[in-house]
Amino acid sequence: MRQLLFLSVMTSLVFMGCLHGRGVHTVPIERDYAQLEKVDVCEAACQVDKAHRMGLHQLSPYEMESAANYLKWAKMERAESDRKASWDFAGLAIRYATLAIESGKGLADKGVVPIPDTREACKAEFDRVKARYLELDPCKAKLVAPVVYAHIEANLAHAEEEMNERCYRHYTEGFRALRKVEPDIDAIWASDVDGDGIVDMLDGEPWIAEDKDGFQDGDGIPEPKPYPVLEDVLFCDNCDTLSKEAQAYLRGVADMLYDGYKEVTVVLSGHTSSTASNEYNLGLSQRRVEAVKSYLLANGVKQDVTCIVTSHHGEEALKVAPDKSAKDQALNRRVEIMLDSPDPVSPYCR
Repeated sequence: MRQLLFLSVMTSLVFMGCLHGRGVHTVPIERDYAQLEKVDVCEAACQVDKAHRMGLHQLSPYEMESAANYLKWAKMERAESDRKASWDFAGLAIRYATLAIESGKGLADKGVVPIPDTREACKAEFDRVKARYLELDPCKAKLVAPVVYAHIEANLAHAEEEMNERCYRHYTEGFRALRKVEPDIDAIWASDVDGDGIVDMLDGEPWIAEDKDGFQDGDGIPEPKPYPVLEDVLFCDNCDTLSKEAQAYLRGVADMLYDGYKEVTVVLSGHTSSTASNEYNLGLSQRRVEAVKSYLLANGVKQDVTCIVTSHHGEEALKVAPDKSAKDQALNRRVEIMLDSPDPVSPYCR
């Protein structure tokens, strides 16, 4: 019975020894534990720090998270005096940090920022970096770079906590946390996932490229394709009443809007010839626009669905003809109708 108990205990101890620092470490990469290279944790920390200084958390999030986690475990195993486990995890940290660095070829490593000599200088640097952090829109940053933004906030909190202490060791430790923040801020401001030239922090639709159609191309939101080009509504001299031909035409426009373009923006622009005073013509162009708008609304266009935008210019703007002959003047007595997409609104962070 004693022999059986002894064998059972010895078997358990051997099994536990096999697991400690080895068996549980085979996921996700198989390694030959008999051939482990003696990798110093400080060497791994230097490589991970280099990748971080290059701002690679946004570009290579998987590799950077893996490197950071393996480095953490390497330090823990070293503290527990498990040398082989420490070498193992340190080697994995270097492997993933190197992969991240290779993905960021062309990005500069600005080098280690030296720790200032005084606590006041550390605090001044903290205030500068914090101001950059506050320039980030929290909603947008969490949307387009949640992991990076979490790093920024955690390291700033750590830095602030340590810098509140007077001890040199504490505020220098806070500065070490602080210098991890700026590369992450730079990475967020540089990120452009859809490659449309508008950085994600300013892009209303960061995952769909802007269509560059000449309409609000700076907001990053692609607009619908061009709408039909409509003819002008013409008026008689000194008249703001719609002719029968104009009424028939506008009924067709109203039907078209109702059937296929309910949510379009209708832009109405009123104009006149130059046969009266500027003041009179300005009022006349406004009455012409209102006549067109009222007729559209009376024939099925719904103001709460279709946005109608009006402007009136009298004789001063956008002439289609020199206005010297009766024919030219007839062309200038008009209301232009243009269909446009509704003002695009980002579906995020409104």
